[in-house]
Amino acid sequence: MTEMKTTVTVNLPESLLLLAIDDETGRISSQMQAADLGAAAAILLELLIDGRIGTVDGKIRVIDDSTTGDVMFDQALSAIRDSKKPHDAKYWVHTISRQHVKDRVLAQLIARNIVRKEEHRVLWVVPVDRFPVENPAPENDLRETLREVVITGYDPDARSAALIGLLKATNLTGAVFNREERKAYKKRIEEIARGEQMSEAVSKILQDTQTALIAVMVATTATTSAATSN
Repeated sequence: MTEMKTTVTVNLPESLLLLAIDDETGRISSQMQAADLGAAAAILLELLIDGRIGTVDGKIRVIDDSTTGDVMFDQALSAIRDSKKPHDAKYWVHTISRQHVKDRVLAQLIARNIVRKEEHRVLWVVPVDRFPVENPAPENDLRETLREVVITGYDPDARSAALIGLLKATNLTGAVFNREERKAYKKRIEEIARGEQMSEAVSKILQDTQTALIAVMVATTATTSAATSN
């Protein structure tokens, strides 16, 4: 008898971090700049797609603050709900990113036995954590879905479109598509990443994430240049 395939679902933050892990080294890809910002944007997008938050005059507001069953999402909802005044997506991407969300998402993936944590040391001194994939099914499913959307031309659902936008914003499209594919389907990827097939609110969060990441990269480059010149 053939066993029925068990589908392991992963939310947007888990999906982004899972794809960001290098399959060979088990490390977070160097292409993913400011992983906490990307994970924070993924949390907002998940809440938006689930109908937990919405936008009014460009400001994010809570629509449904009932528990999601996930502490990370619930804390984000509570912070938005309890804020003394409403803020836009850019503010919340930065604010949520300060809660070490990358590490928290990785902890969830470990707890679910999707990846495992291995402690390594560079030159026997500097600790470097690696996260080899334990259960490849969720990542394989993600890749298959995203490739069908971009290459085959299937209409993306909200989460697939948002994930493609997040991959573009965090410079991670290479985690799913090779160089030739990125060149051949550049227009398709950019159309989806701009949120043309999504709501205005989702599109705005993706744009704000891109802006935030660019600012972080510029600041990092400036700091590195200053340190080098001293």
